[in-house]
Order: sequence, then C-alpha cells, then structure tokens
Amino acid sequence: MKKIIKSEKAQALVEFTLIMPIIIVLILGMIEFGWLLNAKITLNSAAREGARVGAVLLTTDANRKTKVINAAQGTIDQSGITLLFDECTVTYEDDDIENIHNIVVVLKGDVKPIIGLYVTGNVKMTATVRMRR
Repeated sequence: MKKIIKSEKAQALVEFTLIMPIIIVLILGMIEFGWLLNAKITLNSAAREGARVGAVLLTTDANRKTKVINAAQGTIDQSGITLLFDECTVTYEDDDIENIHNIVVVLKGDVKPIIGLYVTGNVKMTATVRMRR
C-alpha cells in the first residue's frame, strides 16, 4: 500500500512537468500580443496628438508638417516605436461645397518585438487620423 501512495506523489510532478512548457508559451504569447497592442494604441494616440496640433496651428504647410511630426514624436518617445519620418504624411482635405476642411495625419512606425517568440522581425504599423481644421 505504501508503494502505491509514494508513486502517486510523483504523478503530480510529472503532470506539472508536461504542462509547464505549454503554460509558459501561452504566457509569452500574451505578453507579446500585449506589447504590440500597446504599440498600436500609442501610435494612434501620437497621430491624434499630431492632428490636434496641426488643426489649431496657424503656420505655413511646410512648418506645420514639422510641428505635427514633432508633437507625434514627443508622444511616442519612451514606447519602443521607431517613427519612419519619410513615410509620415500630413495632407489636407477641403470640401468647399459643404465647408469641411480636414487635416489627415498618417504615421508609420516600426515596433521591435519584446520577446520574439511568435513575431521575429520588426512590425510595421500605420495610424491614420482625420481631424477638422
């Protein structure tokens, strides 16, 4: 009877050893997904902040793009996102018939994965915001 009881104690250790790698892989996947989702939310927030600056700023178009990109860069400084300045655009949509004037800010950035288990390379993300001027 004692041999049966002793062998049952080792059963829990064997089950734990079999299940633990699966649990670790799932937890690392959740961390990776959370990191990338946070980066996307941060990039959207940066585009919104840039559009807000561009909508209220009274300046020339060339200077406005610089101010918009700088405002967006200030939002994502500590987030791990590398803003691709050459691919970021600031454009205007004017509809004189309905008297609608919008500024459109498109930000593109690279995000380096934090773990690299599921996503091995940099992830390109885009955020587009349209705001009334």
